[in-house]
Amino acid sequence: MKKKRLGLAKRVEKDRNVKGEIAELRFLERVTALGYVACRPFGNNARFDFLVEARGRITRVQVKSSWEQAETGIYHVCCVSGAHYRHRPYVPGEIDFLAAYAAGDDVWYIVPVRKLPSYRTMRVCPRPGRTGRYERYREAWHLLEEGHNSGRVKQIWAMASTSCPQIEEEERGPEVEEQQTA
Repeated sequence: MKKKRLGLAKRVEKDRNVKGEIAELRFLERVTALGYVACRPFGNNARFDFLVEARGRITRVQVKSSWEQAETGIYHVCCVSGAHYRHRPYVPGEIDFLAAYAAGDDVWYIVPVRKLPSYRTMRVCPRPGRTGRYERYREAWHLLEEGHNSGRVKQIWAMASTSCPQIEEEERGPEVEEQQTA
């Protein structure tokens, strides 16, 4: 029996991991177009998908998407992590924002973690004239610039070696440098 190869459209329809990856790529495309910088953590052990630097603020963003729209125009977006009955809600300290993507309408909701529902899903309806709990967060990319309460990050240092000339100079201080030149 010969296996039938599925095209991309069919694979996307059947595979929610592919849908999630496409949503993450669209998120990356959008934040980059807005002039922000986005970084992905290495591995799968972080509770967030991206760190976004927007005007000096760094925020942790979890991307979720919904690809199926009800007849009423409502998308149900999952706002917990984990599969099946092991789901955990996102809490402050783990993420700062949930970026919810209503794929059929190509609309984003940038929702602060403190405004997420306490249950598994949130409902968004991007149809014109609809009002709902999350409509104020529709395309609210400016919230990433405001960040969260931790303040501005001046510098982030990373080292792969113990010999870094710039850091060694800063650790010695100016008096050590003056003694060496004398």
